[in-house]
Amino acid sequence: MASVRMTQQLQSDIKRNATETFKMANPEPKPSAEMIADLKSALRNMPIQIFMRNVHERAAEKGFDKKQFLHSLPPKNTYHEIKVVMPCDENGDDGKRFLFTLDTNIELIGDNHYRTRDKESDHYSPGNPITTEFALEDQTKITQHVITMYDAQRKFYDARNDYDISIRKLLQECTTIKQLLDVWPAAESLVPSDKLQAMRVKVTRAQKAQNIKAAVSFDPTAANKTLLTAKLLGGAS
Repeated sequence: MASVRMTQQLQSDIKRNATETFKMANPEPKPSAEMIADLKSALRNMPIQIFMRNVHERAAEKGFDKKQFLHSLPPKNTYHEIKVVMPCDENGDDGKRFLFTLDTNIELIGDNHYRTRDKESDHYSPGNPITTEFALEDQTKITQHVITMYDAQRKFYDARNDYDISIRKLLQECTTIKQLLDVWPAAESLVPSDKLQAMRVKVTRAQKAQNIKAAVSFDPTAANKTLLTAKLLGGAS
């Protein structure tokens, strides 16, 4: 059996395959259909959304929804993702948050401002609402959804990071594929097929010597001539 050294590139390939395997076995948590339905309903029921829909309706009644007046109305935008955040705590630390991907797009009204912190004093942003901006009857439910998904996602990332670290530490201690498989036989599925094939090739002593010669471009004829000359001159015994 040939010895295949654990190069940096091979370590990288095995780590990448290990991470992909972890993702297949442990899918990233996603909100349920019920959570998404609750969120979409709560977004439409937000007091500021109801107010701005009324503004648009009154504008249409008065004829102010024509092209020349549209710049005076709060804009309508379509969203496929909504990041819901909880307010900063009493120490000023950011609250829990989660980016919800909707099953279908939703139209909301208002400028989508970038919020640097989760503070109600910031401008309202339809794509980045704070839980306390929802209607009172929706706040508890939406807050619980954010907490549930934030905690599940955090648990997922912590587990994946622990797994990645353990794989990296193991690979750093192994100098060959054989050493890796002696410690963790199941890792065979993570090793590139060409490396496994190279490891399983039976190499005789003569073949190994020839491989070394080829690797260093060693010419024994020239070296022998040097040694013979040295012996004749009495420099080598």
